[in-house]
Amino acid sequence: MKKNIVFAIFAVFLASLSESLNIVFSKIALFSLSPLVYNCLRFLVASLFITPFLLKERRPLPKPSLSILALCSIFTLNTTIFVYGSQLITANLSSLLQATTPLLTSVLLYLLIRERVSIKSLLGIILGAFGALFMILFPVVGQVSVQSGVVQGSLLVGASALMLAIYSILSKPLLERYSPLYLTAIFCYLTTLVTALLALPDLLNAHLWSATAPVTWISTIVAGLTVALFTLLYQYSIQYGSPLIASLSVYLTPLLTLGIAPFVLGESLTPDLLLGALFILFGAYLVTSSSRVRVQKDLSPE
Repeated sequence: MKKNIVFAIFAVFLASLSESLNIVFSKIALFSLSPLVYNCLRFLVASLFITPFLLKERRPLPKPSLSILALCSIFTLNTTIFVYGSQLITANLSSLLQATTPLLTSVLLYLLIRERVSIKSLLGIILGAFGALFMILFPVVGQVSVQSGVVQGSLLVGASALMLAIYSILSKPLLERYSPLYLTAIFCYLTTLVTALLALPDLLNAHLWSATAPVTWISTIVAGLTVALFTLLYQYSIQYGSPLIASLSVYLTPLLTLGIAPFVLGESLTPDLLLGALFILFGAYLVTSSSRVRVQKDLSPE
């Protein structure tokens, strides 16, 4: 049991690092590519990356059921909405808005299955959400306008966080029957197919392939690899931990993005961001430690 929780937390950290890199390189690629084209190419790379590992699984691969396709559609919607939203706001703000996912996950768990949240865990969620909101609202009070796109982008990224919370909860039962690798592959295939159909006119435009700079293609490839790793590791953290533990990746992702974005995108670190990051880190610790104790107690032999 303890080994499983440690593995889940380690998977959360690696997922957070992958997502941070994905967010940063997505910003670079989206300077030149439309969201639909970018998402199609990104998940084509992810599909090509994940397929060899899927084919090495010893057990026969089942045909995707309607429940799997419906679940993966939620994740597809999550990534599509996020791409549109992140194009309008900074990489730091995108990652920070996703830090509301643990709070949304806890609320949905209570509403759907009446899963209790301990006081310690609730305090950690509140602190983490406060830290994220502080970093978002403090520097832009009185400066945000509808025309700037910040409001629209923030709402879209917030909606993607809700989709991620729903996916986290619904995927837990399916992970008892299907491997994380299998669910990740179906998600990548489905997203590639849907976005390819929507972006087909742009993909057939010869100017796209001739005028796009190499740095855009490199960023898209890196984003494809990191989104595949994030999805796979996120599935493992749900399987070996819980939806709430898995959602902690969106607490750690902003911290890692704060360290990466200044060097790659030139986004500056400010005191308000650093102070908010401290709230997030402490909140993540409270939720993680509380979840670990609760799961160990529930599964310990009588």
